Amino acid sequence: MFPWLFPLFWVLLIFLGSSIPGGSIPAPVSVASQVLHACEYAVLAYLIARAFSQTKKEPKHSFSAIIILAFSISVLYGATDELHQLYVPGRHPDSMDVFVDALGSGIGVFVWYRLKRGI
Repeated sequence: MFPWLFPLFWVLLIFLGSSIPGGSIPAPVSVASQVLHACEYAVLAYLIARAFSQTKKEPKHSFSAIIILAFSISVLYGATDELHQLYVPGRHPDSMDVFVDALGSGIGVFVWYRLKRGI
């Protein structure tokens, strides 16, 4: 029905999560935090790829264009979300988080592609 509703909702959830002041969050184990980042952005990239593939406008995007767009948008959002944390008390941007977001985004578009093309 509205293919962009789920990715927009997911972006909102990520934004709200990164808006929580640092002192309010128990200090997670570093590996667990990185896994969470990767999962968040894998889901985001998957949802964006799915939305592009379900968009009814012409011209239709090719698989490679959808993969590039979904990956790029997801990673760009991850980078801007890290910058957003400059303004959240007790939080700070981390370039490693952006790297892990990119890794998760790659996994998300790979999963979308495999499901779309058949495993």
